[in-house]
Amino acid sequence: MEKYSSLLNKNGTKVLISGDSLSYNRYDFDPVPRTEAVLCYPGMPSWSTLVIEAIYQNDAFYKFGKDITITGCKSVINTLPDCDEPMCRLIYSRTAVAENGESLGFRYSCPTDTIVLYLQKRPDSHSCLFDIYVDGAPVESHVNTLGNPERHQGWEQFPIILSVSGACEHNIEFRNIQCSGTAFITLAGIGSRYVEVYNSGIGNRTVTYFIENFEERIGRYTPDIFIFSIGANDQIRLSCEQFENGLQKLTGMILGTSPGCKIVYIAPGRGQHFDEHVEYDPADVACKCGKERFDYYMEYNEILYKHAEKIGADCIDVFRLFENTPIPVWRYDNIHLTKYGNTVLAKQMIHTLMPNGYYDEKLIDASRLL
Repeated sequence: MEKYSSLLNKNGTKVLISGDSLSYNRYDFDPVPRTEAVLCYPGMPSWSTLVIEAIYQNDAFYKFGKDITITGCKSVINTLPDCDEPMCRLIYSRTAVAENGESLGFRYSCPTDTIVLYLQKRPDSHSCLFDIYVDGAPVESHVNTLGNPERHQGWEQFPIILSVSGACEHNIEFRNIQCSGTAFITLAGIGSRYVEVYNSGIGNRTVTYFIENFEERIGRYTPDIFIFSIGANDQIRLSCEQFENGLQKLTGMILGTSPGCKIVYIAPGRGQHFDEHVEYDPADVACKCGKERFDYYMEYNEILYKHAEKIGADCIDVFRLFENTPIPVWRYDNIHLTKYGNTVLAKQMIHTLMPNGYYDEKLIDASRLL
Protein backbone atom coordinates (compact mmCIF):
# COMPACT_ATOMS: atom_id res chain seq x y z
CA MET A 1 0.00 0.00 0.00
CA GLU A 2 1.24 3.44 -0.93
CA LYS A 3 1.00 4.84 2.62
CA TYR A 4 3.63 2.33 3.75
CA SER A 5 5.75 1.86 0.62
CA SER A 6 6.39 5.59 0.20
CA LEU A 7 7.74 5.72 3.76
CA LEU A 8 9.84 2.59 3.25
CA ASN A 9 11.46 4.15 0.20
CA LYS A 10 12.75 7.06 2.29
CA ASN A 11 16.05 7.25 4.12
CA GLY A 12 15.62 7.43 7.91
CA THR A 13 12.13 5.95 8.23
CA LYS A 14 11.64 4.11 11.55
CA VAL A 15 9.70 0.85 11.83
CA LEU A 16 8.84 -0.76 15.16
CA ILE A 17 7.50 -4.28 15.62
CA SER A 18 6.19 -4.99 19.11
CA GLY A 19 3.55 -6.74 21.15
CA ASP A 20 3.20 -10.14 22.77
CA SER A 21 5.18 -13.32 22.03
CA LEU A 22 3.61 -13.64 18.58
CA SER A 23 5.61 -10.54 17.62
CA TYR A 24 8.79 -12.64 17.53
CA ASN A 25 7.40 -16.21 17.61
CA ARG A 26 10.43 -18.26 18.65
CA TYR A 27 8.19 -21.36 18.71
CA ASP A 28 8.98 -24.08 16.13
CA PHE A 29 12.50 -22.66 15.89
CA ASP A 30 14.13 -22.36 19.29
CA PRO A 31 13.42 -24.84 22.14
CA VAL A 32 14.79 -22.39 24.70
CA PRO A 33 12.05 -20.10 26.07
CA ARG A 34 13.13 -16.58 25.05
CA THR A 35 11.02 -14.05 26.92
CA GLU A 36 11.47 -11.21 24.45
CA ALA A 37 12.55 -10.50 20.89
CA VAL A 38 15.96 -9.04 21.75
CA LEU A 39 17.03 -12.37 23.28
CA CYS A 40 16.40 -14.37 20.10
CA TYR A 41 19.04 -15.32 17.53
CA PRO A 42 19.22 -12.78 14.68
CA GLY A 43 18.86 -15.40 11.95
CA MET A 44 15.81 -17.14 13.41
CA PRO A 45 13.47 -16.95 10.39
CA SER A 46 10.23 -16.12 12.18
CA TRP A 47 7.70 -13.90 10.38
CA SER A 48 9.10 -10.71 11.96
CA THR A 49 12.70 -11.54 10.98
CA LEU A 50 11.54 -12.18 7.41
CA VAL A 51 9.78 -8.81 7.41
CA ILE A 52 12.88 -7.01 8.71
CA GLU A 53 15.04 -8.66 6.03
CA ALA A 54 12.61 -7.66 3.29
CA ILE A 55 12.59 -4.04 4.48
CA TYR A 56 16.40 -3.89 4.33
CA GLN A 57 16.40 -5.54 0.89
CA ASN A 58 13.75 -3.12 -0.43
CA ASP A 59 16.48 -1.16 -2.14
CA ALA A 60 17.26 -1.42 -5.86
CA PHE A 61 20.96 -1.20 -5.02
CA TYR A 62 21.04 -3.68 -2.13
CA LYS A 63 23.70 -6.38 -2.41
CA PHE A 64 24.03 -9.44 -0.19
CA GLY A 65 27.36 -10.10 1.46
CA LYS A 66 27.87 -13.22 -0.66
CA ASP A 67 27.77 -11.06 -3.81
CA ILE A 68 30.51 -8.68 -2.65
CA THR A 69 34.10 -9.29 -3.68
CA ILE A 70 36.31 -8.65 -0.64
CA THR A 71 40.06 -8.33 -1.18
CA GLY A 72 43.21 -7.80 0.86
CA CYS A 73 42.42 -10.11 3.78
CA LYS A 74 43.61 -13.61 4.60
CA SER A 75 40.51 -15.33 3.21
CA VAL A 76 36.76 -14.94 2.67
CA ILE A 77 34.14 -17.59 3.52
CA ASN A 78 30.37 -17.84 3.10
CA THR A 79 29.79 -19.30 6.55
CA LEU A 80 29.87 -18.04 10.15
CA PRO A 81 33.10 -19.56 11.52
CA ASP A 82 33.39 -20.88 15.08
CA CYS A 83 29.60 -20.87 15.55
CA ASP A 84 27.53 -24.06 15.69
CA GLU A 85 24.10 -22.39 15.91
CA PRO A 86 22.62 -21.96 12.39
CA MET A 87 20.18 -19.29 13.60
CA CYS A 88 23.12 -16.97 14.30
CA ARG A 89 23.88 -16.69 10.61
CA LEU A 90 22.40 -13.79 8.64
CA ILE A 91 20.97 -14.68 5.25
CA TYR A 92 23.56 -14.72 2.43
CA SER A 93 26.25 -13.11 4.58
CA ARG A 94 30.01 -13.36 3.98
CA THR A 95 32.83 -13.40 6.54
CA ALA A 96 36.29 -11.97 5.99
CA VAL A 97 39.15 -13.61 7.91
CA ALA A 98 41.86 -11.11 8.89
CA GLU A 99 44.86 -10.84 11.17
CA ASN A 100 45.83 -8.02 13.50
CA GLY A 101 47.01 -4.95 11.55
CA GLU A 102 45.63 -6.09 8.20
CA SER A 103 43.16 -4.26 5.97
CA LEU A 104 40.44 -5.36 3.58
CA GLY A 105 38.47 -3.64 0.85
CA PHE A 106 35.55 -3.85 -1.59
CA ARG A 107 33.79 -1.65 -4.10
CA TYR A 108 30.16 -0.49 -4.25
CA SER A 109 28.30 1.61 -6.81
CA CYS A 110 25.81 3.92 -5.17
CA PRO A 111 23.37 6.42 -6.77
CA THR A 112 22.87 8.38 -3.54
CA ASP A 113 25.00 10.14 -0.92
CA THR A 114 24.44 7.29 1.58
CA ILE A 115 25.99 3.85 1.90
CA VAL A 116 24.71 1.45 4.54
CA LEU A 117 26.90 -1.45 5.67
CA TYR A 118 24.99 -4.25 7.41
CA LEU A 119 27.53 -5.91 9.70
CA GLN A 120 27.30 -8.49 12.49
CA LYS A 121 28.65 -8.52 16.00
CA ARG A 122 30.00 -11.64 17.70
CA PRO A 123 30.49 -12.38 21.43
CA ASP A 124 33.91 -14.03 21.30
CA SER A 125 37.62 -13.42 20.84
CA HIS A 126 37.21 -13.18 17.06
CA SER A 127 35.54 -9.77 17.39
CA CYS A 128 37.68 -6.75 16.52
CA LEU A 129 38.04 -2.99 16.06
CA PHE A 130 38.68 -1.25 12.74
CA ASP A 131 38.45 2.08 10.94
CA ILE A 132 36.48 2.65 7.74
CA TYR A 133 37.82 4.64 4.79
CA VAL A 134 35.86 5.60 1.67
CA ASP A 135 37.83 6.57 -1.43
CA GLY A 136 40.92 6.96 0.72
CA ALA A 137 39.37 9.27 3.32
CA PRO A 138 38.57 8.25 6.94
CA VAL A 139 34.82 8.27 7.63
CA GLU A 140 34.33 6.05 10.70
CA SER A 141 36.76 5.10 13.47
CA HIS A 142 36.92 2.32 16.04
CA VAL A 143 34.03 0.24 14.76
CA ASN A 144 33.59 -2.46 17.42
CA THR A 145 32.17 -5.88 16.52
CA LEU A 146 32.10 -7.26 20.07
CA GLY A 147 28.55 -8.39 20.78
CA ASN A 148 26.50 -8.13 23.96
CA PRO A 149 25.09 -11.57 24.96
CA GLU A 150 21.91 -9.81 26.12
CA ARG A 151 21.24 -8.65 22.56
CA HIS A 152 20.50 -11.50 20.16
CA GLN A 153 22.86 -13.75 22.12
CA GLY A 154 25.77 -11.52 21.08
CA TRP A 155 25.25 -12.00 17.32
CA GLU A 156 23.35 -8.79 16.62
CA GLN A 157 23.20 -7.29 13.14
CA PHE A 158 24.14 -3.62 13.16
CA PRO A 159 24.32 -0.88 10.52
CA ILE A 160 27.10 1.55 9.73
CA ILE A 161 25.77 4.55 7.78
CA LEU A 162 28.33 6.33 5.64
CA SER A 163 27.93 9.72 3.96
CA VAL A 164 29.60 9.81 0.55
CA SER A 165 29.92 12.36 -2.22
CA GLY A 166 28.78 11.68 -5.74
CA ALA A 167 26.79 8.93 -7.40
CA CYS A 168 29.62 6.66 -8.46
CA GLU A 169 31.56 3.53 -7.57
CA HIS A 170 33.24 3.89 -4.20
CA ASN A 171 36.21 2.07 -2.72
CA ILE A 172 35.47 1.02 0.89
CA GLU A 173 38.26 -0.16 3.18
CA PHE A 174 38.43 -1.54 6.71
CA ARG A 175 41.84 -0.46 7.95
CA ASN A 176 43.81 -0.83 11.19
CA ILE A 177 42.10 -4.06 12.21
CA GLN A 178 42.79 -4.70 15.88
CA CYS A 179 42.15 -8.15 17.34
CA SER A 180 43.60 -10.50 19.93
CA GLY A 181 44.00 -13.30 17.39
CA THR A 182 42.22 -13.92 14.10
CA ALA A 183 39.35 -11.56 13.32
CA PHE A 184 36.13 -12.69 11.66
CA ILE A 185 34.28 -9.73 10.12
CA THR A 186 30.81 -10.61 8.83
CA LEU A 187 29.15 -8.48 6.16
CA ALA A 188 25.45 -9.24 5.65
CA GLY A 189 24.92 -6.72 2.87
CA ILE A 190 25.26 -3.18 1.51
CA GLY A 191 22.50 -0.75 0.62
CA SER A 192 21.92 2.80 -0.55
CA ARG A 193 19.36 3.87 2.06
CA TYR A 194 18.62 2.97 5.66
CA VAL A 195 15.28 2.21 7.24
CA GLU A 196 15.61 1.67 10.99
CA VAL A 197 13.75 -1.48 12.13
CA TYR A 198 13.36 -2.62 15.73
CA ASN A 199 11.49 -5.38 17.55
CA SER A 200 10.65 -4.62 21.19
CA GLY A 201 8.19 -7.51 21.60
CA ILE A 202 7.90 -9.27 24.95
CA GLY A 203 5.92 -12.39 25.77
CA ASN A 204 2.90 -12.88 28.02
CA ARG A 205 1.75 -9.23 27.99
CA THR A 206 -1.50 -7.33 27.45
CA VAL A 207 -2.22 -3.86 26.08
CA THR A 208 -2.12 -2.59 29.67
CA TYR A 209 1.58 -3.48 29.93
CA PHE A 210 2.42 -1.44 26.83
CA ILE A 211 0.57 1.54 28.26
CA GLU A 212 2.42 1.27 31.57
CA ASN A 213 5.79 0.70 29.86
CA PHE A 214 5.16 2.93 26.87
CA GLU A 215 8.48 4.78 26.76
CA GLU A 216 10.60 1.62 27.05
CA ARG A 217 8.68 -0.45 24.52
CA ILE A 218 7.33 2.11 22.04
CA GLY A 219 7.86 5.82 22.73
CA ARG A 220 11.65 5.99 22.55
CA TYR A 221 11.64 4.54 19.03
CA THR A 222 9.33 7.29 17.62
CA PRO A 223 8.13 4.97 14.86
CA ASP A 224 6.79 6.06 11.50
CA ILE A 225 5.31 2.57 11.06
CA PHE A 226 4.17 0.53 14.06
CA ILE A 227 3.37 -3.19 13.76
CA PHE A 228 1.62 -4.43 16.89
CA SER A 229 0.66 -8.00 17.80
CA ILE A 230 -1.86 -7.95 20.65
CA GLY A 231 -4.96 -9.67 22.01
CA ALA A 232 -3.93 -13.22 22.92
CA ASN A 233 -3.28 -12.50 26.60
CA ASP A 234 -5.92 -9.76 26.75
CA GLN A 235 -8.59 -12.40 26.03
CA ILE A 236 -7.59 -14.09 29.26
CA ARG A 237 -6.89 -11.15 31.57
CA LEU A 238 -8.94 -8.18 30.40
CA SER A 239 -12.63 -7.63 29.80
CA CYS A 240 -13.72 -6.56 26.33
CA GLU A 241 -14.27 -3.05 27.66
CA GLN A 242 -10.81 -2.91 29.25
CA PHE A 243 -9.25 -4.15 26.01
CA GLU A 244 -11.07 -1.59 23.87
CA ASN A 245 -10.28 1.28 26.25
CA GLY A 246 -6.65 0.17 26.38
CA LEU A 247 -6.34 0.20 22.60
CA GLN A 248 -7.77 3.70 22.44
CA LYS A 249 -5.44 4.99 25.14
CA LEU A 250 -2.35 3.40 23.64
CA THR A 251 -3.19 4.75 20.18
CA GLY A 252 -3.47 8.24 21.63
CA MET A 253 -0.07 7.86 23.27
CA ILE A 254 1.53 6.66 20.02
CA LEU A 255 0.09 9.45 17.90
CA GLY A 256 0.96 11.95 20.62
CA THR A 257 4.68 11.13 20.35
CA SER A 258 4.74 10.09 16.67
CA PRO A 259 2.12 12.13 14.78
CA GLY A 260 1.27 10.53 11.46
CA CYS A 261 2.49 7.09 12.53
CA LYS A 262 0.98 4.32 10.38
CA ILE A 263 -0.21 1.31 12.39
CA VAL A 264 -0.70 -2.34 11.45
CA TYR A 265 -2.32 -4.56 14.08
CA ILE A 266 -2.05 -8.34 14.25
CA ALA A 267 -5.01 -10.11 15.88
CA PRO A 268 -4.35 -13.60 17.29
CA GLY A 269 -5.56 -16.85 15.80
CA ARG A 270 -7.06 -18.83 18.64
CA GLY A 271 -9.00 -21.95 17.77
CA GLN A 272 -7.48 -25.14 19.13
CA HIS A 273 -9.27 -24.92 22.47
CA PHE A 274 -12.51 -23.27 21.43
CA ASP A 275 -14.38 -26.45 22.39
CA GLU A 276 -12.58 -27.48 25.55
CA HIS A 277 -11.67 -26.06 28.94
CA VAL A 278 -8.06 -25.07 29.60
CA GLU A 279 -6.46 -24.13 32.90
CA TYR A 280 -6.07 -20.44 32.05
CA ASP A 281 -9.71 -19.90 31.00
CA PRO A 282 -11.11 -16.58 32.26
CA ALA A 283 -14.04 -17.06 34.63
CA ASP A 284 -16.66 -15.83 32.17
CA VAL A 285 -15.70 -18.33 29.46
CA ALA A 286 -14.84 -21.40 31.56
CA CYS A 287 -18.33 -22.84 31.19
CA LYS A 288 -18.80 -21.95 27.54
CA CYS A 289 -18.35 -24.38 24.68
CA GLY A 290 -18.85 -24.64 20.94
CA LYS A 291 -20.05 -21.53 19.11
CA GLU A 292 -20.61 -19.62 22.36
CA ARG A 293 -16.97 -20.11 23.30
CA PHE A 294 -15.80 -19.27 19.79
CA ASP A 295 -17.83 -16.05 19.75
CA TYR A 296 -16.38 -14.97 23.11
CA TYR A 297 -12.81 -15.14 21.88
CA MET A 298 -13.59 -13.68 18.47
CA GLU A 299 -15.16 -10.62 20.09
CA TYR A 300 -11.65 -9.44 21.02
CA ASN A 301 -10.50 -9.80 17.44
CA GLU A 302 -13.54 -7.84 16.28
CA ILE A 303 -12.73 -5.07 18.76
CA LEU A 304 -9.20 -4.84 17.36
CA TYR A 305 -10.46 -4.97 13.78
CA LYS A 306 -13.02 -2.21 14.33
CA HIS A 307 -10.52 -0.07 16.22
CA ALA A 308 -8.09 -0.33 13.30
CA GLU A 309 -10.83 0.61 10.86
CA LYS A 310 -11.85 3.60 12.99
CA ILE A 311 -8.34 5.12 13.06
CA GLY A 312 -7.45 4.27 9.47
CA ALA A 313 -5.02 1.50 10.40
CA ASP A 314 -4.72 -2.00 8.97
CA CYS A 315 -5.37 -5.23 10.84
CA ILE A 316 -4.16 -8.68 9.87
CA ASP A 317 -6.44 -11.14 11.63
CA VAL A 318 -4.49 -14.38 11.97
CA PHE A 319 -7.67 -16.39 12.43
CA ARG A 320 -9.14 -15.04 9.19
CA LEU A 321 -5.80 -15.46 7.41
CA PHE A 322 -5.81 -19.20 8.11
CA GLU A 323 -9.55 -19.73 8.17
CA ASN A 324 -9.44 -22.42 5.47
CA THR A 325 -6.20 -24.06 6.60
CA PRO A 326 -6.15 -27.04 9.01
CA ILE A 327 -5.03 -25.81 12.44
CA PRO A 328 -2.08 -28.28 12.83
CA VAL A 329 -0.59 -26.94 9.58
CA TRP A 330 -0.30 -23.33 10.66
CA ARG A 331 -0.39 -23.36 14.48
CA TYR A 332 2.37 -24.66 16.70
CA ASP A 333 0.26 -24.45 19.86
CA ASN A 334 -2.78 -22.52 21.01
CA ILE A 335 -1.40 -19.17 19.77
CA HIS A 336 1.99 -19.43 18.09
CA LEU A 337 2.82 -20.31 14.52
CA THR A 338 4.54 -23.19 12.76
CA LYS A 339 7.16 -22.49 10.10
CA TYR A 340 4.37 -22.61 7.52
CA GLY A 341 2.31 -20.16 9.56
CA ASN A 342 5.28 -17.82 9.89
CA THR A 343 5.83 -17.88 6.13
CA VAL A 344 2.20 -17.03 5.35
CA LEU A 345 2.02 -14.23 7.92
CA ALA A 346 5.35 -12.79 6.73
CA LYS A 347 4.15 -12.71 3.12
CA GLN A 348 0.88 -11.07 4.12
CA MET A 349 2.71 -8.41 6.12
CA ILE A 350 5.38 -7.78 3.47
CA HIS A 351 2.80 -7.52 0.68
CA THR A 352 0.81 -5.09 2.84
CA LEU A 353 3.84 -2.89 3.47
CA MET A 354 5.65 -3.20 0.12
CA PRO A 355 3.41 -4.72 -2.58
CA ASN A 356 5.97 -3.92 -5.30
CA GLY A 357 9.21 -4.03 -3.32
CA TYR A 358 12.69 -5.12 -4.36
CA TYR A 359 12.90 -8.04 -1.90
CA ASP A 360 13.39 -11.61 -3.13
CA GLU A 361 10.06 -13.43 -2.79
CA LYS A 362 11.83 -16.82 -2.59
CA LEU A 363 13.53 -15.79 0.66
CA ILE A 364 10.20 -15.27 2.46
CA ASP A 365 10.37 -18.82 3.76
CA ALA A 366 10.58 -19.70 7.45
CA SER A 367 11.81 -23.23 6.70
CA ARG A 368 14.68 -22.15 4.45
CA LEU A 369 17.58 -22.52 6.89
CA LEU A 370 16.65 -25.07 9.51
